[in-house]
Amino acid sequence: MSGIRCDDSGHLLVADAKTRCLKLLTSNGQLMKKAHMSDGSKFPYCSTFGVSPSGLLMACDRGSSRMILYRIGEETTPENAIVTDDIFDRMIGRSGVEEEVRRAKDAAHRFR
Repeated sequence: MSGIRCDDSGHLLVADAKTRCLKLLTSNGQLMKKAHMSDGSKFPYCSTFGVSPSGLLMACDRGSSRMILYRIGEETTPENAIVTDDIFDRMIGRSGVEEEVRRAKDAAHRFR
């Protein structure tokens, strides 16, 4: 397991390093949703992750030595979440965590 985050309702967001997936569980540990990447790839082998209030998921990909940014959304079926990495094209606001992440991404691109 890479990490666990909890929301105000007691739901648990779990990053599983072994199976390289992201799961949403009830406070009792029952599976609610399993995230699917929009391009069919696996969730990164992450060392840690965080989620902003607007649905921005930041994952530190330990296997590739990079930080990956995703937007969490919903598919047409309620049991599966979609995770995409095109969040900067669809971002609604530029405040708080999102502005810091934008600056970090811009700085990283300058060093390539």
